[in-house]
Amino acid sequence: MVENEKPKLTRQLAEHIEDEFKHPNSKLTADVERWGEDTAQAMTRLCRAFPTLRGAPGSEPWDALPFLHWLCTSAAVTPACYHAGKFVLQIWDAVEDWQAVARATIEEGGLGLSEVDLEPFNIVAARARWDEDHTAAFASWIALPFWPERLPGIER
Repeated sequence: MVENEKPKLTRQLAEHIEDEFKHPNSKLTADVERWGEDTAQAMTRLCRAFPTLRGAPGSEPWDALPFLHWLCTSAAVTPACYHAGKFVLQIWDAVEDWQAVARATIEEGGLGLSEVDLEPFNIVAARARWDEDHTAAFASWIALPFWPERLPGIER
């Protein structure tokens, strides 16, 4: 980052925080405009934000298990896509061990993919693989986050 850009970014962040305090309902309106009114819409829109996740099985409508299966088995999954998919799954359920779900038998509610190696999402590893579009999608969620358990809609 260029030295003279730091004050500009700091000023923009300060203005954003000040605006949040002045207009608390504007965040709710922005949330609905960006992510939708319910869990399914929010997760689908989050997937669409990442170029490599658009149209992925389980992304539209949102369904975590088909999405996880695709992420673990598809030859179309690139390193950028892999990290974006892990991020989306973490948003869906931050405490779930997605590798354990993938490895669990179908009878146990898993996918039966015993050989899967799916480490937890890591922003540093992800950022090293993401292009500008993937980084912008992530930044979009950072700027205006949502948590599925706080939205109406489908059960997890």
